Amino acid sequence: MPETNGRRKETIIWPPHKPIYTFGAAFLAVILTGLFVYLRFAFVLTPLQQFDLPIYIKAAIVESIRRSGKYQLLLMADKKGHALYARDVDVAAGSTPQASAQPIPLVLSDSARQSGIIHLYRSVPTVYQNSSLVGYFRQQVYDGATIVGLFQWPLIFGVIALIAQLPISIRKDIRRRKEMKYGRRLKGPVFVTPKQFNKAIQGTGIGLKVHHCREMLRVPLRAEDQHFEIIGDTGSGKSITIFSYGPILFPSGIPKLFCCFLPRRGSFSRCRRLPISAPRRLNSVLRRRSTSPASSGCPERGDEFHSGRRKVAHHSICTQQTGH
Repeated sequence: MPETNGRRKETIIWPPHKPIYTFGAAFLAVILTGLFVYLRFAFVLTPLQQFDLPIYIKAAIVESIRRSGKYQLLLMADKKGHALYARDVDVAAGSTPQASAQPIPLVLSDSARQSGIIHLYRSVPTVYQNSSLVGYFRQQVYDGATIVGLFQWPLIFGVIALIAQLPISIRKDIRRRKEMKYGRRLKGPVFVTPKQFNKAIQGTGIGLKVHHCREMLRVPLRAEDQHFEIIGDTGSGKSITIFSYGPILFPSGIPKLFCCFLPRRGSFSRCRRLPISAPRRLNSVLRRRSTSPASSGCPERGDEFHSGRRKVAHHSICTQQTGH
């Protein structure tokens, strides 16, 4: 193993630093392109076109390297032994055994037999001009289509599949690169969007409108009868959030509701029990408590909390009481 500055240099780096999601998208696009090409080959090309395609591709590639090459073409013969090149109308899908070679996956058509053709066979290896052979296949077998033209739409669909995957794969590669460079948070809060929050906790219950976000921040339906803790600094909208919860929770059938205010400093304030039949009373009480300095539990301080150490204010809504 090679050494650098007295330390062994790792030959394998794991996890790899390369854009694996983009490579995976390209690999998947290649697989889809191959699938599209196979579907066109199996269901669109005629039996003779399928048989001559390997020779056509070989001649087109070798044409740029050398002028001629040996090929075995498909021939047919009549009773007099006259050899003719096979056409689409002369053959059909099937199997024709050969004396000293593999069977030909074609058979003579009814029209060819009626015209006196009785044999279908491969010719002996014969030297052909590559350019002439390519021109013959293009005009007589493939109706003027080149190899790229035969599979034009499968290639287009493959490129579309790659382009459709790139936005997702590139975004994942960027996120993965940042995690590898800066690390990822294993403990503590994570800043997320409402969509990510709803997905993480499966939020399907009541929701709150979040500033500058189109989607609402929702809590799980099973957690609507549990405690809600609203945390934020002064002026962050805690009271407005509680006002928004009141009209939603009361019509939902929750029997009892307690609003507990945890001030920034001082002791806990008293909890006020509100009946289910008083949603308006909830709002009025909350407004009085949010605007009165005495509601914080420290009357002598009032709004002086702005100048102190920045702490978090807690607002809890306790629901679904058993009732005693």
